[in-house]
Amino acid sequence: MARLAPAPAAHGDEETLVREIEAGLEQVPSLDDDRILRQFLAAIRATTRTNAFQPGADARPKPYLSLKFDPRQVPGLPEPRPMFEIFVYSPRVEGVHLRGGPVARGGIRWSDRREDFRTEVLGLMKAQMVKNAVIVPVGSKGGFVVKQPPAAGDREALDLLFARYGPELHRFARGRLPRWARDLADTPDLVQEVLLRTFMQMGGFENRGEGALRAYMRQALMNRIRDEIRRTGRMPASGGLDQDQPDPGASPLEEAIGVEAVERYEAALARLRPEEREAIVAKIEMDGSYETVAQALGKRTPDAARMAVGRALLRLAEEMSRGA
Repeated sequence: MARLAPAPAAHGDEETLVREIEAGLEQVPSLDDDRILRQFLAAIRATTRTNAFQPGADARPKPYLSLKFDPRQVPGLPEPRPMFEIFVYSPRVEGVHLRGGPVARGGIRWSDRREDFRTEVLGLMKAQMVKNAVIVPVGSKGGFVVKQPPAAGDREALDLLFARYGPELHRFARGRLPRWARDLADTPDLVQEVLLRTFMQMGGFENRGEGALRAYMRQALMNRIRDEIRRTGRMPASGGLDQDQPDPGASPLEEAIGVEAVERYEAALARLRPEEREAIVAKIEMDGSYETVAQALGKRTPDAARMAVGRALLRLAEEMSRGA
């Protein structure tokens, strides 16, 4: 670390220090201990940057440590080795970012594998390399683990939120992303991001029932999908692979009813009353049963929910005909 300091301390030449350490390692009796210590030495020498010497806004050391490595200089790492690796450590969270090259693309994942989350992230980076092959030459991926999780009640609430809404939001996102964006964007990451943001903002959410929450998350995910489509649309085309470029076609929903119809649908849906919009989202968008819709809308019976959905669909058809 001292060699990366703005004003390196007078601790002697690096190569001289390395020779002294290696000489000391010759005295280590255990092969396993010798291998571990040499890996530590290699990781130290492969460190190219750090924030350890950057003071915070209060002139005190920052509460987290970031280290950038060149994985190619560390023996024994599994393939494929990223070009860059950034590791972040703090008492509250640990995270890693693996990047296959100067230009790479990927998302970030909240991992529950505290002991080997790098292994999980490396596998996801490999998947990104396959997904992005025709757009950018390599992939990237980030992941983190929470070391100080929320209180038991909050954690249970978060798990319930993911279990209850994660699958249906995932189905919704897969039906809305065009093929080319669906290949570039990791749908589970988009859904995870929306659910986490929803959970963090739950305190300021106006509770009008489960239907309102479902509609809120659906709109948040739709906004995130639009952002992703716009961002991937700005990606430069890869030269020399014109015949293999991903199909910039419509999403499954757009293929079924047409792009203009989807735009009219979205505009009409936005003009509906909240309870009408919530009924359509719960039944049509999320493919919920009438029992689920009744629970979401606060209706006493599935038949009441069926009638509410029918009325909402009639209103939607009226609004769409006005926009035709």
